Amino acid sequence: MDQYLPETAELAWPFGILIDERDRIVVVGEGVSADHRSNWTVRVSEDCGDSWSVVDDFRLSSSGAVAFDIARSSRGSLYVVGDAKDESFARNWLVRKMACP
Repeated sequence: MDQYLPETAELAWPFGILIDERDRIVVVGEGVSADHRSNWTVRVSEDCGDSWSVVDDFRLSSSGAVAFDIARSSRGSLYVVGDAKDESFARNWLVRKMACP
């Protein structure tokens, strides 16, 4: 079992998971800081969950961002979908393309 709470966060939630043909595990979600701002977080395990690394920690503005789901293309790219608030606190739908870890 993996328990994850970023150093700068009070709360953290996973929202999506992908396991590829080589058993790499990718989990997406958010970490919420003490000032209630969210960070979009993508974590990867290359060893069936024994160890983890953060490969994307993202915030559109000072308001925050949340990663909700993930998919992998046939070419190996990862696509993470979520939303983020801009400077005026309007929510924006986002898709971020990442190289396969």
